Amino acid sequence: MPLGIAASDRKLLLIGGGLLVLMLAASVILAPPGEQFNSPVPSTYSTQSGGAQAAYLLLSELHYPVRRWEDAPTELPPTSTGILLILAEPMQFPSAKERKALTDFVEGGGHVLFTGPLIRNFFSAADVSPIPPDPCWKSFSPGIPSRIARGAAHVTIQPQAYWGRLNESQLVLYGETDSAVVVTWNVGHGQVLWWAGSTPLSNAGITREQNLALFLNSVARWSSVHPYQIDWDEYFHGQRSSLWSYFGKTSLVWGIFQLGVLAAAVLFSFNWAACTSARGRRPRRSPSPTCTFALCWSGNSACRRRRLMLNWARPPSNGSVGRTRESLICSSGPRLAVVWISSRLARL
Repeated sequence: MPLGIAASDRKLLLIGGGLLVLMLAASVILAPPGEQFNSPVPSTYSTQSGGAQAAYLLLSELHYPVRRWEDAPTELPPTSTGILLILAEPMQFPSAKERKALTDFVEGGGHVLFTGPLIRNFFSAADVSPIPPDPCWKSFSPGIPSRIARGAAHVTIQPQAYWGRLNESQLVLYGETDSAVVVTWNVGHGQVLWWAGSTPLSNAGITREQNLALFLNSVARWSSVHPYQIDWDEYFHGQRSSLWSYFGKTSLVWGIFQLGVLAAAVLFSFNWAACTSARGRRPRRSPSPTCTFALCWSGNSACRRRRLMLNWARPPSNGSVGRTRESLICSSGPRLAVVWISSRLARL
C-alpha cells in the first residue's frame, strides 16, 4: 500500500521544485555570454577578423618587447622615453585622472599609436570630423614622404572617422586635408600617431596591400637602435589586472551565485518545515498541582513528606497574603491534613 504524502511535505516539495526551476532559468538567462561572432573590437585576445591577435603574436615572433597593458594609465612609468602605448579603438572613456596621466605620459617622452574615433576623449588637442565616413574599405596613398610611409605606398583602411580641424603642430600623412586618415603631432617630448581605423593591424586587414609595412613602421623606433617597449592596451577594452577581474573571466563568480541561491533555498525550506511542524504540534499542558500531588501521593512515603514540606515552606504568591497553614491544609483535603499531622507528630 503506497504511503501518502502529508500536506506540509507536499508544500515543501513544490517550493523546492519551484526554486530549482528558477535556478535553471537564471542559469540560462544570466550565464556569461561567449565571444560574439565577428566582434569588431581589435583586442589582442581575439582571433576573429576584427581582432588583433595576429599582429600581437607577430611582434612577439619578431622579438619586439611587447606586452598586454591591463592597468590604468595612472600606472604608466614616470620615465616614458622609449615606451609606445597602443590604444586600438578603446571602448571605454577615460576619467579625468586617466586623461591627465596620458597627457603627462606623452609630454614626458612617451609615444602613442591611437586608432578609432574616440581620440578627442583622450587628447584634447585632437579634432575628429562629426560627419560619419563611408564604412567601406578604401585604399589610401601618402600625401608626403615620411618614415611611416616607407614601403607603404598603398594601404587599406576602413575609416571610423575622418580628421577635423588641423592645428599648426599636426601633420597629415595619409588622405586629403578634409579626409585625413593618418595624422601625427608632437606633444611635449613625445608624439601621437592617429589612424582612422584599426584595419592595418586587424587579423583580416594586416595582409591587405601594404598594411603590414604601415604597422611595422608605426611601432618602429627610428631614433634609436633599441626598439620601443610596446604596451598594447587592453584596459580600455574592459580587461583589468585585479584579482576580482581575473575571477570575473572565469565561472567562479557564477558558481558562487548559484551556491548562494541554493543555500538560501535550503534555509528557507528548513524554516518552512520548522514553522509547519510547530504549527501542527499541540501545546503541552503543564501538570496541575492536583496532578502533581496525585503522582507524588502514589509514590513512597519519603516523596510524600518532601512534597508536603515544600508546599508548607513555599511563600505565598499571587497576592494570597492571608493564606495560612490551616487554610492550606483545609484546601488540600482531609487526607492531606492527616498526613501532615502524622508527620509533625513523628518529629516529636
